[in-house]
Amino acid sequence: MGPGPGIAPHPSRSARLLIVPAWLLAALPAMSQPTLDVGPLENAGAYRERTEMPVTVVCPPSDGTEARLYGTETYTDDSPICAAAIHAGRLKPGVAAAVTIIPGQGEMKFQGSVQNGIESQDYERWDFWYRFAPDGTLAEITWATAWRFMPPEFEGPVELLCPPGGDAGKGLAYGTDVYTTESKVCIAAVHTGAISAEKGGPVIVVRAPGQDGFKGSEQNGVASRNAGGSRDAFTVTAGTGAPEPAVADAPPEPPPDPDEPVAGEPPADSLPDSPPDSPTAPGCVTPAGTPAVCITTAGFAGVGAGHVAAPPVDPNEPATPPAPTPPLAVATTGFSGVGAGHVPAPPVNEYDPADIPAPLPPVTVTTPGFSGAGAGYVEETNDEPQ
Repeated sequence: MGPGPGIAPHPSRSARLLIVPAWLLAALPAMSQPTLDVGPLENAGAYRERTEMPVTVVCPPSDGTEARLYGTETYTDDSPICAAAIHAGRLKPGVAAAVTIIPGQGEMKFQGSVQNGIESQDYERWDFWYRFAPDGTLAEITWATAWRFMPPEFEGPVELLCPPGGDAGKGLAYGTDVYTTESKVCIAAVHTGAISAEKGGPVIVVRAPGQDGFKGSEQNGVASRNAGGSRDAFTVTAGTGAPEPAVADAPPEPPPDPDEPVAGEPPADSLPDSPPDSPTAPGCVTPAGTPAVCITTAGFAGVGAGHVAAPPVDPNEPATPPAPTPPLAVATTGFSGVGAGHVPAPPVNEYDPADIPAPLPPVTVTTPGFSGAGAGYVEETNDEPQ
């Protein structure tokens, strides 16, 4: 890979060659943002180790025309952040404001464009880049991040995220409720009661007027210090942008037990043995003038049964052939259990040869959408005379 685009240092800071031991590189994310301010030509090279971790910075007023950019929407990490924010429409020229970037890594090709009065350039390949985060994205700072060097034109507010597990005893805060710019933002947030060191959380920081002096106090396990007068200060309150806790999906309902009756359905052994007086229920089709038992079990998940009993035969009377037994219709829309319907034939007097049953009629079982077992049959009985 050839050399990348030129990396412009912060104009107010001198460039230095810094050799960092390898063991220290792992700690870079925790020490990469001591302050929130950036210069008008400062790039995102300091945040390479924070891949896919949002970073919020505060830009001073500028028009971005002196910057050299590479890319559109996604920029090489040595493109100045504030100029790229104007190019992307995230920052108005001449306005001091906070912007949030998301650093990334992986070889990309960059396409230049002209947008919002700024021209960016093409670049063939580069491994480190950044894009601007969606509105409302909270960036995590460290427990060492201070409010120092903020552009005087920036009033705030800016919402930030203090990580959990902070050691509030190791940081410094100066003042009570209103703090000096040297105060660590998250330490001041614990001192004022906006968050706890254990849980961390979102905080909102706003610039406050300077004071002639700052009086320390002990609050919420943090002892802040006294300080002399300052022309600049800030306040911090609890934020509103904490992510909602993830809620696990409810476990699926177990399938119904076909042996268990469904609430509201009568048990099978409670069905009447004689035809009902009420008209045939909708969905049951029987020949006109014949009695029928109709079972409608929409959504039924248990056992359904229906039968029509023929009139008893007096064994002491001359036997007559029984009338044709009527068909039985069982409608079980959505039925997922076991359904059965039967019509018993009249008792037969085995001592009277003339008592020969008529041909047995069929039974009709109607089960649209049926997914269990259904059966219909005609039952013949053989009772001895009393």
